[in-house]
Amino acid sequence: MVFNCKACGAALKGSDISFDTGIAICEHCQAVMSFAEDLNVSSAQDLPILVKAKVGRPENVDIEDTPLRLRLSRRWYHPGLFLLLFFCIAWNAFLIGWYTMGSQMGEDGVIGLIMFIFPIGHVAVGVSLAYGVIAGFLNRTTVEVSASELSVRHGPIPWKGNQRLAASDISQIYCKASKAAVRREATAVLQPTLYAKLKDDRRIKLLGKMGELETLRYLEQRLEERLWIRDRSVPGEYAS
Repeated sequence: MVFNCKACGAALKGSDISFDTGIAICEHCQAVMSFAEDLNVSSAQDLPILVKAKVGRPENVDIEDTPLRLRLSRRWYHPGLFLLLFFCIAWNAFLIGWYTMGSQMGEDGVIGLIMFIFPIGHVAVGVSLAYGVIAGFLNRTTVEVSASELSVRHGPIPWKGNQRLAASDISQIYCKASKAAVRREATAVLQPTLYAKLKDDRRIKLLGKMGELETLRYLEQRLEERLWIRDRSVPGEYAS
């Protein structure tokens, strides 16, 4: 949903309007107006309104903010990828050497067959590892929201987790610990995950590896602001 100033016609930002009263103040002409009817602020809600501290913009998040869309993106690259790269090269170099040796013993059918079949699982690991390292160096996650749609894209190397949701179907954006994080809680390693709660009560995972909790909470804050969503408590979310 997009709101425009009733005086000058400029597009309003989420920060220009109070979700509790529906009163907006245009930052361009300072006109005061009400959108209480459009936001249905008098309707009863099952979930309590939350007041969270504002999260500053993380340095690793790039932002493109226009009246028509908000785009937030982050590269996957991190220095630890070089360690994975060296390990990947060593792993796959061993496999190449193994199969080279196996091809030289090809006259013995049984031994050649054994040498071909034995490392199949290792080949799968090597291919997956190489794919992940390449994606880590090249990929970027982009979250984009417009008046009609929220999308999450990973690329240019194809990766699972792309999402497209109708903006009108979203009731909340929130962060919580993923199941993997709960299982590893004893080691104090947390993996916060960003979810969208839809109006039909479905929960859709948006992001799980875009950064630390503060990065995801910044995204939650900006997306809800752009979608004109009042932040309300969702069971299991990080509340502070």
